[in-house]
Amino acid sequence: MTSDLVRIFIEEVWNQRRLDLLDGLAADDYELRNLADGSVATRGRQGLRAQIEEWLRAFPDLRLLETDHLTDCERVASVARITGCHTGAAFRAIEPRGARIDAAIVAIFTGDGERLVSHSTLLQTRRLLEQLALG
Repeated sequence: MTSDLVRIFIEEVWNQRRLDLLDGLAADDYELRNLADGSVATRGRQGLRAQIEEWLRAFPDLRLLETDHLTDCERVASVARITGCHTGAAFRAIEPRGARIDAAIVAIFTGDGERLVSHSTLLQTRRLLEQLALG
């Protein structure tokens, strides 16, 4: 069930840093889209892995804290807070200064019954960038 796959994606891949699980969890042709405009941010499982690694390098203590979870037959919507300190690598050309981030993120996932095939996200980008600038 897609809901179980989303739980694994958030809790084990992101929060426990188990990126090895992506091979069995995400389809080869996975798509990550921007919910605001529908653009494709990342294509393929390896692209997804690279994006997760970028976040984890920049925010070594990053956590996704799910606050709501809605499911229908085909999709799962997850509402979460993304928290952490920018103490690792540069993020989007912003050098780390120890800034604490806490921003809302909404993700809508689709699956094929065996794997996740896509998700679309809406992140409080402006809030995130303001927090990084204040660091």
